Amino acid sequence: MLFSSLLTISTTGVITRLEYDNYDNNVALTAIVSFDGESLQQEFSVTIKGTGNDSSNPPVRTAKVSVIDPNSTSGNGMFFAQQLINIEAGETAFTILQKTGLVLDVSESSQYAGAYVKGINGLSEFDEGPENGWMYSVNGIFPNYSSSLYVLKEGDVVAWLYTRDLGKDIGASYVTNPFNPGGVESTTVEEVIINATVTNGAAKAVADTDDIKKAINAAVEIAAKDGSTPEVKISIKNDNNAASLATTIKADAIRAIGQADKAQLTIQSSLGTLTLDNPTLNGLVSGVSGNPDIVINIAKVDNGALTEGQRAIVGDNPVFDLSITVMGETVHDFNGGVTVFLPYTGTDANDKTVYYLDTDNNALHILGVRYDAIRKGFVFTTRHFSLFFISTRIND
Repeated sequence: MLFSSLLTISTTGVITRLEYDNYDNNVALTAIVSFDGESLQQEFSVTIKGTGNDSSNPPVRTAKVSVIDPNSTSGNGMFFAQQLINIEAGETAFTILQKTGLVLDVSESSQYAGAYVKGINGLSEFDEGPENGWMYSVNGIFPNYSSSLYVLKEGDVVAWLYTRDLGKDIGASYVTNPFNPGGVESTTVEEVIINATVTNGAAKAVADTDDIKKAINAAVEIAAKDGSTPEVKISIKNDNNAASLATTIKADAIRAIGQADKAQLTIQSSLGTLTLDNPTLNGLVSGVSGNPDIVINIAKVDNGALTEGQRAIVGDNPVFDLSITVMGETVHDFNGGVTVFLPYTGTDANDKTVYYLDTDNNALHILGVRYDAIRKGFVFTTRHFSLFFISTRIND
């Protein structure tokens, strides 16, 4: 079987490819018919045509890449000056780094959900402190998940940058990136305040669709002038004593935000903060008819309510349950990413990180977790909601 990295065949025979995979794929198929103890086998060769371009003369696609230590004290921080490099179907921010020819120290394990670049040309994470390491951006945005999972497109600009301050010194905290001054990195935030009702420790908040639409329209108008990313922030009040929060938003309100280019939605509460990016928002309402409720939940879990197997993993550590329901059905996986802030005020934060429990009660480390010392909590981006817990590092 010969096919591109962008083509998959399911166990039911469904063949799927990305829309921008323009190359032909040859697939060998075997048909077996059995009857009354006898079988007949016939092999076929099927060509799955590309999406429009002549496969004998495939178009040349390019992206730019650079590798820089911008705060180097040695004066030798230019590892790889920005160059235009040809990219192939399925090229990622990691594979284009490999094409630079630099010496890479890479960890490729399930712990990191993809390749994790620990060092480049001898400069590695933690070499000059606990907050040091390599990060990458694409078009000025820091994805905060493995570079091997970020598929590039024509014209993308990839920058690998060495940070000494958890990304703050290289523009990874929604500030202007000096290496891509034209990139969209700042946000224009319009706030919607909702007073929650709390019953027996459970808080509920209901967003008004008209308020959401007014907020996104105002944010879009400003963002169009300064090139920022429009954002609607729902600030939940009166929830300080709650153990859980359910925020209900109508599908039409989600659609209104999702239709705005790159717009995102943030829900801020005392239990934590969730920022849903544009692909996530659009994914939640994809295929949904009408205007049903979408409920976004965050809860501080009573460890005593966990199963024995779960308690054996998490111990007495803080546990959070994140979930989203659409028309009563729980959505576990997203088309994009959700940036999560979980509060933690312990003095041992430097020794902690965040894990999530999968359905088999395996503790999986989340890539790119950082502690925000100003807001007092852990920040990470995920494409999956489940149980998350804050713990000392596990030898996984």
